[in-house]
Amino acid sequence: MDLKRTIDDILAYAVDKRIIEPQDERWATNVILGMLDEPDFQNAARAGELVPLMDRDDDLGCELLGRLMPRPSEMAAHWCQLLREDGPQAATDWFYQLSCDVDYVKRKAMARNLSWETRTKWGTLQITINRSKPEKDPRAIAAAAKAPKVDEKYPACLLCMENEGYAGRAAGQRGGEHPARQNLRIVPLQLGGESWGMQYSPYGYYNEHCIVMSREHRPMCVDRACIGRLLDFLDILPHYFIGSNAGLPIIGGSILSHDHFQGGRHRFPLQDAPLDARFRMPGAPDVDCGVCAGP
Repeated sequence: MDLKRTIDDILAYAVDKRIIEPQDERWATNVILGMLDEPDFQNAARAGELVPLMDRDDDLGCELLGRLMPRPSEMAAHWCQLLREDGPQAATDWFYQLSCDVDYVKRKAMARNLSWETRTKWGTLQITINRSKPEKDPRAIAAAAKAPKVDEKYPACLLCMENEGYAGRAAGQRGGEHPARQNLRIVPLQLGGESWGMQYSPYGYYNEHCIVMSREHRPMCVDRACIGRLLDFLDILPHYFIGSNAGLPIIGGSILSHDHFQGGRHRFPLQDAPLDARFRMPGAPDVDCGVCAGP
């Protein structure tokens, strides 16, 4: 396959998925040639470098699709327009589909996950085995062990908004290994009077697994303000659930250094469990509270 035909195939995919518009094709062609440092289509050998892109599973694809997809400001504007004019489900449908089409959400890898339900004396239990997240390369682990330790890293963690568009770095570089995020886009949310953002998990555990992150890099904290932010999220996206990890080691999740929530379009058995008792909370007459039944 020659280079021009390969680029034409990529552009056809990008137009079909609305990553670019048809009038962007000439510009996108030059973006790809510039990435390859090729002045024209004569070097057919470079087509081989782009072929894996069509499988949506390599670093080159991450960089290329990140360059072609809308800028963060364009994403935010369209997100807000959809929320305002078409409603929250239309907004998340668009954002999730785009995240899949640019291969930020790894659908091919996630297809290897296993999940099933089983009846227990406590009710229906949902079991998921995530087989999609790749194991670390032993060579990368060894390189990371020898890399100099630094107090300051950029981005500070995998949940920081500074990851949006970041090219990544190898294990031996300053700050240690960090995955590429050129095809990451984050949409804005206002929670508790603060600026937060939402993205989707590359290796989701359930349907439309989203991550909601504070703009500020600060530790996890479950307090009254946290509950208020969770309720604000449900006002914006009522068709999603939202939850917070505990701010505690081991039981609190893998990244406790950055305040964040996890949610998505999924219904857990807890949401259908019968209630032993209902009660009201002073000052919150519209909130229906209950204690789930035991075995």
